Amino acid sequence: MTEKKQSKQPLEKKIQTWLKTQGYPLEMRVARAFQDCGFSVISSDYYSDPNTQELREIDVVGYLLEIVNNVRVRITLTVECKSSTGKPWVMFCPAGTRLKDSQRVTERVTSKVATKILPAISTHKEVYSLPLFKLSTPSGHSITQAFTSGSDVGFKALTSACNAALAMTVRADKFTRDVSIRICEIVFPVVVIEGQLFRAQLKDGDLHVQEVLHSTLLWRNPIIIKPGRMVHAIVHILTQDGLTQFAKDAAYSAARLIKFVKEKNLFT
Repeated sequence: MTEKKQSKQPLEKKIQTWLKTQGYPLEMRVARAFQDCGFSVISSDYYSDPNTQELREIDVVGYLLEIVNNVRVRITLTVECKSSTGKPWVMFCPAGTRLKDSQRVTERVTSKVATKILPAISTHKEVYSLPLFKLSTPSGHSITQAFTSGSDVGFKALTSACNAALAMTVRADKFTRDVSIRICEIVFPVVVIEGQLFRAQLKDGDLHVQEVLHSTLLWRNPIIIKPGRMVHAIVHILTQDGLTQFAKDAAYSAARLIKFVKEKNLFT
């Protein structure tokens, strides 16, 4: 083996190890999972932060798009990826946190065009029973990373996914206003972790902890909450092991939702 090859291989190994610690392989796997299910995917997309107007990056954006009566109907996922091996995430789940069936649909991040049709679709079982609109039982109200006292990684991930979701709808509204092509967009913020996820709740006064692959968080952070319509920001949180099933469920939900909108002829 030449000296050049001998020096090259350790460096390749070092780069590979570094990439794994930074979470890049997870982002690539997430993008591929959604692509395999039919989503158009953008990796490392940039958006203007709705609160600071600074440019920020979201790891993965996946969407299904179809034109219905000259309206662009787009179902979008804004996905933040986090490597957290050895430091599981724990979701705190209070007893009795529930939303009405229709609220599971109306309390979503949407463009103005989509907001107008939410009341018309939210009462239909074939819509609110779609996997993307379902809530885990129980759902959480907050989340933390175990075995650490440093920066709040969970909060940052949630903020990134939710800010990106809101930015997508701001972008859609601007396009509708400037180009006069209506964008009906519903956005679902998602966090995918490379690690384990647990739900913690009190049962009969005792603390119970259960490992799960996927759960929903009803976040009351006001960054994307729209007064009068939204009380919670609903976020899907899942592990890498739950990714394949979630991607399949999301693709099914998006396709069925677009089909429903088309059949009901909601745009005039």
